[in-house]
Amino acid sequence: MNRTYFWSFLRLFSFLVGNVCCRKAILVVLKNSSSYITFVMFSACQKLPRGNLEMNDTAGIKALLIHPRDNVAVALEDVSPGAQVPLSDGRVVTAKTEIPQAHKIALKRIDSGGAVVKYGEIIGFAKLVIEEGEWVHTHNLSYEE
Repeated sequence: MNRTYFWSFLRLFSFLVGNVCCRKAILVVLKNSSSYITFVMFSACQKLPRGNLEMNDTAGIKALLIHPRDNVAVALEDVSPGAQVPLSDGRVVTAKTEIPQAHKIALKRIDSGGAVVKYGEIIGFAKLVIEEGEWVHTHNLSYEE
């Protein structure tokens, strides 16, 4: 498993458990031939203070930027079209489509065939042009083996 990918993923997992206050979180790593597929399953998420965090530390964040090189972020809650989506790095993106919780939102335009980057790594390629603020998923993202 790529070290950068692993640590970026661990940062996401820690954020979800520590800052978003998921009551239940399970880290699952599946080995698929030569690559690893990692999933985080979480439920009953609430934005509550935890430890030394103040409510304002996470209250406004609606999407998590996992790595500085990423061109997608992970929605921490369902997002409606036209909604302003504050990111964990301080930027704000306007959602152009509905984005379900834990799904990807494009942070900038990604041309057809362009790399989609998450965890600082290429996770797939755009099947068609993906505009800033659009939902990134299997309908517009291809994964190459």
